[in-house]
Amino acid sequence: MKQEIIDSGNEWFDVIKLPGNVYAIVEEGHIQNVRSFLIIGSKNILLFDTGIGNWQYQGSSLYSGTF
Repeated sequence: MKQEIIDSGNEWFDVIKLPGNVYAIVEEGHIQNVRSFLIIGSKNILLFDTGIGNWQYQGSSLYSGTF
């Protein structure tokens, strides 16, 4: 699977672009090594949030619409 690392501008999160409009958001600094996924559709977005954090801040660097 092709993966592209994206500079999120936030040292706490690593962002990996997956196929389609899917992003893995990884909290490497968290003891539980949390992974969440942002899926951007044509009309809606879906965030599978498996951890804690300020997703409005992090998500806004990937998606310009309303959360």
